Amino acid sequence: MVEVGFTDMKAANGTPSSSRVDWLEVRGKSVNLSWYSAYPEIDGWRTVPWLGRISVALDPWVFHEHMSWIQVFEGQNGSFVIWDPEIGWTWTAEGWFPYLYSYGNTCWYYFLSGPSPRWFFNLNTGEWELF
Repeated sequence: MVEVGFTDMKAANGTPSSSRVDWLEVRGKSVNLSWYSAYPEIDGWRTVPWLGRISVALDPWVFHEHMSWIQVFEGQNGSFVIWDPEIGWTWTAEGWFPYLYSYGNTCWYYFLSGPSPRWFFNLNTGEWELF
């Protein structure tokens, strides 16, 4: 089971505070997703400095300003596993993005632009792929 959500923190007197606790539950294990709440914007979007602008309105789906609809799961050592409906499972991390490793295609991609069209450079074949 995978659930993603946000819990508003309460001050000692019970009033809402400005901080949030973000969590991901995978098979009963909660993981802190503090990067989700990085730099909230007035329009409901959030800016993650290394990933870009995202909207988390439809958990567990995240709308990325350039990648379109994806699901993001925190991995080990600050890495992230991303489910993309067209590419499948990919891996990236801060300092690696826009490079994505595709588990299904067993190759590295460099993500150039999107959301439509989305151009990925396949580092194995040396060719551009359109998703």
